[in-house]
Amino acid sequence: MRENNNGSVIYKIDKSNFNINTDLEKHLSLMKYQIVPVLFFVDKNDKIGSVIINSWNDDYVFNIGTKYKVDIDVINQFQTMVSVMPGEESINFIFDFLNLSNNYKIYLNENDYNNFEYIYIEFFYEHSLEADIISYIINMR
Repeated sequence: MRENNNGSVIYKIDKSNFNINTDLEKHLSLMKYQIVPVLFFVDKNDKIGSVIINSWNDDYVFNIGTKYKVDIDVINQFQTMVSVMPGEESINFIFDFLNLSNNYKIYLNENDYNNFEYIYIEFFYEHSLEADIISYIINMR
């Protein structure tokens, strides 16, 4: 274990000391463990009207069609708190212990403001975010 100049703590696991499954190593290297916070704005009938996705990735494509009237916006206030870096001889786990605070500024017209009843947050895996969000919206109807 060591700390770098940014305040992150790095745990190094030497592969010669542990039997690390190649499937696990591949999973970690593809970053399939990363989660993304998603805010849902819901009306008094429990229908989702708007979604804000807080992600570093800005090239999502959400094709939910015109049947579901849901506004989906992507913002980038996301900061990774855990990183995994597999290498030939070791795997490094990097933990960022900074205190983070995200402020969301939301601009609504009066009609939308009066229609939204509550907001909640869910977390989704980034690697399947598009399909999971669409499925989630459809199943909440």
